[in-house]
Amino acid sequence: MARDSDKNNRLKGLKQTGFNGSLRLQGKLPGNDFEDLVRLNVSQSSNLDIAVTKIAKRNNVNVEVYTFKKPFNQVVRQIGKIDFRSLRGKQKNANLQRIATGTKGSNSNENVSTTVEGGEVLLRFFRPSGKGTNFTADLTATPIAVPGPIPGPTPIPGPIPGSTPIPGPIPGPIPGPIPGPIPGPTPVPVTQLPANNSTTGQLESGTSEKRYRANIGAAGDYQFNLTGLNADANLQILASDNSTVLRTLSNPGTESERVILPNLAVGSYVLRVLRGASNASTATNFGLNAVRLTDGVSNDLATPKNLGTLSTPISQSNYVVAGGLSPVDYFKFTTGNSRGFARFELTGAGNTSLFGDLDIDLYSDAQTPDTGLTANTPGNQSEVFGGTLAANTTYNVRVRPKGTPDGSAYSLNITFTPRNNQPSIIRDIAQGGGSSNARNFTAVGNLAYFVADTTNTQGGQQVSLWSSSGGTLNSTLRIADFAQTANLGQFTAVGKQLYFTATTASGNELWRSDGTRQGTELVADLNPGAGDSKPTELTAVGNNLFFYTDIASAGGGLNTQRLYVLKNGTTLQQLTSTNAAEVAANGLLTQVRFDSDRSFTEVGDNSLYFAGDGDNGRQLFRALVSGSTVTLGEMALKDGADSNPTNLVEVTEGGTSKLYLVADTAFGSGEVVRIEDFTPGFNATKFTIFNLNGSNDASASQLTNVGGQLYFSAIGTTPSSANNVGNELYRINTTDPSGTIPTLVADINSGSGGSNPTKLTNVNGRLVFVASDGTNTSGTVDSLSLWIADSTGTRKLSTLSSTNGRPLTDGSAPFVTNITDSLDTTPFATVGDSFFFAGTNAAVGSELRKITLNGTGAATTTTLVSYDILQGTGGSSPRDITAIGGLIYFVANNGDSANGNEPWSILG
Repeated sequence: MARDSDKNNRLKGLKQTGFNGSLRLQGKLPGNDFEDLVRLNVSQSSNLDIAVTKIAKRNNVNVEVYTFKKPFNQVVRQIGKIDFRSLRGKQKNANLQRIATGTKGSNSNENVSTTVEGGEVLLRFFRPSGKGTNFTADLTATPIAVPGPIPGPTPIPGPIPGSTPIPGPIPGPIPGPIPGPIPGPTPVPVTQLPANNSTTGQLESGTSEKRYRANIGAAGDYQFNLTGLNADANLQILASDNSTVLRTLSNPGTESERVILPNLAVGSYVLRVLRGASNASTATNFGLNAVRLTDGVSNDLATPKNLGTLSTPISQSNYVVAGGLSPVDYFKFTTGNSRGFARFELTGAGNTSLFGDLDIDLYSDAQTPDTGLTANTPGNQSEVFGGTLAANTTYNVRVRPKGTPDGSAYSLNITFTPRNNQPSIIRDIAQGGGSSNARNFTAVGNLAYFVADTTNTQGGQQVSLWSSSGGTLNSTLRIADFAQTANLGQFTAVGKQLYFTATTASGNELWRSDGTRQGTELVADLNPGAGDSKPTELTAVGNNLFFYTDIASAGGGLNTQRLYVLKNGTTLQQLTSTNAAEVAANGLLTQVRFDSDRSFTEVGDNSLYFAGDGDNGRQLFRALVSGSTVTLGEMALKDGADSNPTNLVEVTEGGTSKLYLVADTAFGSGEVVRIEDFTPGFNATKFTIFNLNGSNDASASQLTNVGGQLYFSAIGTTPSSANNVGNELYRINTTDPSGTIPTLVADINSGSGGSNPTKLTNVNGRLVFVASDGTNTSGTVDSLSLWIADSTGTRKLSTLSSTNGRPLTDGSAPFVTNITDSLDTTPFATVGDSFFFAGTNAAVGSELRKITLNGTGAATTTTLVSYDILQGTGGSSPRDITAIGGLIYFVANNGDSANGNEPWSILG
């Protein structure tokens, strides 16, 4: 790391900054400067307030306040030449006393208040995260009033020197009774505590309070405790004058009263035990003590306490308090050779509850405390969370008070369960057995976005946007929160941005996110106010986003539809409208109406193909982006009638992007069509129609490109005759420039019945699909099985040998018997030569399965792994199975009372 050239990071040469009680500092911490020191002189005992503001996004500036234990010149001689952040704990403790700190996360403003005696004060502004920022610090010192002497009676003047006294009578006593003292309340006696500042006592039924004096012989952080209550009692801590209130505690009922007072000076303090509001007369027993705390954990980000390798359960106890000697605690640990599920619990020390609001941060060495996971359950509740940790990784934990004057003693407990190559919960979002119902897994660069249900700070239900950069606990972060009715959807990646739709106060509109809370925003309110624009068919074309909106007509009738393009994330351009007046007024290109099932498809880096209703019925359109210009073209694939284009697929032929689709043509409905050339203008194009079934309908579907081989299911005839073979698997060799006709891959269910291939999936250059050969298996006619097709032929996977001794059958029945129910409409999730899905059988229920294809051609073998996440026959019911960045993400329920439906992952 480059050494910064700023001399304000060490004490030698640090000049006093002029200060008359109010000062604004304009600070700057550029990329290689991590801290600045400011030296002040406070003229008298004062309350010092510091506000740090205007911190740049994705940066963090913290502040610490120190007093000097020795004269400044002596401190300089000992540690003045050392960069402050490099000082060891012993060096700091011998020369400096930290009296306050502000360590809020991200770019939150810091507000610190503390009391200082007259003399020199050192301020440290430092940047624990971010690439550099300016900031503003406003300092205010308010003098603490010191009472003057009580005025006495005015003396009777005597004779003026040199004058002759005037004789007169000597006054006698004033007649009347001598008044006595004015009666007042009887002062409450103060009982001296023993040397250990601990006692037990009772508020008798007629006693409202008792007072005790504690002698503090050594300065430090002290915890005061009122415990063992059988009725409501409160605690008040007073200064030695027996009247100045330092802190008042008033928990309800028999809840203990506990607090830490930071940096308590040597002297005596009065502890006042008061009858609680709900306790009219009950005799109340109590225990009372004041304990000096010892800090046993590092407060330095650079030197956390090392907990070693996480294997057996770990438990650590300490305390943190804002402005104290232990303002924050840092730990670190490493994981072994296995990913695993870790559970973290931050509770009160000694099986008690927290008595201050503490937060906990978990982050890897590649992160900062403010870019990892933050557990910030409100109030004094325990912080409990769990999820997956990566193998062979160093993790750090920061425990901190939420703000001034929070603080508490605590216990940190960590357990770890290795998962090896097994699935593991990414993050248990809904703690306590609830379900987060994660969904919409979508890849954007190296991030996996998803949606999950959460609760807000008031305990109400909401839906949140999340991201994960590695399927681990600390990399799975909540980005933004929405109302439960937000209905987040249409997730689409454009470059490094996620675009989606959400319903908010602005209606159902287009949003985007860059993976941060600050970068999650509404793109445009296209139907101003609370009305919906309903963006749909979001499609990336290069760096551009196409979509259309569907706005309800005020007077009824057809809705107004508009096609938009968002160029490079900045320029939004309307292309079409179904409102004729709007088309004429704004010079729009044409009128096109869309149906919800008309998918948009990117072809190349500058073309969008889509189906819509135009001047010639339901036809194929293209939007061509060229610089700042967008042109639209329309083609009719069937003269004088709707062509109903569907199943649009891009295929690269000879380095050129082509479009294949299914459309109704003169030969029949559902024919496969290839577009060779598209010239804007009605029917001005070249295309080929592949006639599969003579004058009958082909009903083609599921066009799937596997290395230039375009597979699909269709109804066709045999190559040697006109006999119909039913719905079977076909293939077009798109690498053949002559454009050969489609060929029947296999008549899997011989005759006219058809095998009805479904779930066609490219598994690293081989096609995997589900079909029925009509075989009666265990009493089930036409049962479904897994199949594989490649250039060497078609094979039923259950007939292939197994490399791990586990055939693709369970007993006499294929374990994929109910595969269509388990997978609903989703394809297989693939990583390399493996594919994942949910399979069902009677022995284990619906569980995650993995099949790996080994070898090639006729020598292909299979490896089956079945993950029994929920032991027994119930099944964990995996769903939303998605491959992202070498990981498989899915949602499952392991039946544990502590977990519901949560996001899981497994290495592919």
